[in-house]
Amino acid sequence: MRLHTIRKYIHGILFASAMIAPTGLCAQPVHQDTEYNKENLHIASAPEDMFIDLKVPEHQIYLGETIRIEYDVYVAASRGQIFYDAEEPDFSNWYSIEGKAPVASSVTLGGKPYTREPFAVFFVTPNAAGKLYLPQLKVQIPYQDDKPWITHEPRIIEVIPFPMPTPSGFSNGNIGQFTIQSKQSSDNIRVGDVLSIQTEISGNAPVSHIDVAPYQLKSNTDAFKTYPVVTESISEQIIDNKLVSTKKYRLRLLALKSGRWTIDPFELVYFDPQRHQYQTITSQPFLVNVSESGITPDTAEPLATAESLNNTSIVPIRLTKASLNTPPSFGWMLAAPLLLGAVILINRLREKQRKSQAENSENQIYMDKLHQLTLAKSSDEQLNIIRDLLAMRFHVEIGRSTDPLQPKLNGIFTEQQAKTIVDVLNELRMTSYSTQIPLDVEKLTDLITILKTTRYVEPNQ
Repeated sequence: MRLHTIRKYIHGILFASAMIAPTGLCAQPVHQDTEYNKENLHIASAPEDMFIDLKVPEHQIYLGETIRIEYDVYVAASRGQIFYDAEEPDFSNWYSIEGKAPVASSVTLGGKPYTREPFAVFFVTPNAAGKLYLPQLKVQIPYQDDKPWITHEPRIIEVIPFPMPTPSGFSNGNIGQFTIQSKQSSDNIRVGDVLSIQTEISGNAPVSHIDVAPYQLKSNTDAFKTYPVVTESISEQIIDNKLVSTKKYRLRLLALKSGRWTIDPFELVYFDPQRHQYQTITSQPFLVNVSESGITPDTAEPLATAESLNNTSIVPIRLTKASLNTPPSFGWMLAAPLLLGAVILINRLREKQRKSQAENSENQIYMDKLHQLTLAKSSDEQLNIIRDLLAMRFHVEIGRSTDPLQPKLNGIFTEQQAKTIVDVLNELRMTSYSTQIPLDVEKLTDLITILKTTRYVEPNQ
């Protein structure tokens, strides 16, 4: 049990370049400076009455590899139970997840009895290659008059890049050990039905950059229409003192032809730091029987229809040949121009209908996405939906950059509206690489109102 007052620091909650590029990890070597030479900061060790030890399993790891570290505070048994202030480690150069520390125990070092209190356990992942110092824990000694601060011996981790070149389909976050499993919604469907395939990836790496190889149907391509693979859910937790990340994907395929078909499996390419080599694992292939249904699947994107205009047809005008002795009438002379005008008018109506259908369809998709924003299960999902909404209606490409967002929103939104959008995006960017907890509906209300009511006007209009 910890008996101290903690001055909290924000732990390292993201890979440094995760906010600015999808590749995430930085292979450029760096050397992190330390702050051990502070005034009144002492590196304590046994047989002093109070000291700190940092347990590190390895001192050379690969970029993106996750290790477990433990900070222990030792107090001489003769001191009894004490209360102390502590400054927790600052993981600004690491991605970190705090685990559950073991219970306190009694140990004897050099014949002197101590109480060993595990202060904290972290699962940490480096975000850059090079020699990196693990962040220090600082503790204040309460029983001395000047109440000095103590820390532990520096611990340096040499972070080496994974081998280059990387194989096709490899994602920079796939460093560790992984499993893959899949299941399909049905073994028997009919032409026109949609087959749903769910794939789950589990591993001991931070979940934010784990990714399967891009999926592409390589065989029986004429038997199915493939829709884009979507991420259904992600989770990151400590189970049995190990980091377990899980990412679920869903693939949908529209059956176009009857027959017994084999659908290509999902594939995960990763680097195993224990074997020092790249590995590829695949899910089982999917088998499905497709029977006739008597319908022809519509592979086009559905649009809203206006039956009155769709059913409009040009009615031919019956003309009677005039007698040579009969002078042409004025109405006869107008018939051709009127017919041409009718054709032009109907074509314009149909063009207007098509534009209206497209606008209605796009607006419906936009409103559906706004609704999905309130139902999203993770901050990463909310972030992607907001990006899609801004790009769809306002032609603003936010991407994953940390560049200032305000200039991109000027001229479209008011200053206050732009600030609201920026604040929400920044909060989601932070939680997207840590807790993944989505923002609740109350925090999204103002943003949703802005996106729903603001009308986009093309420049120079």
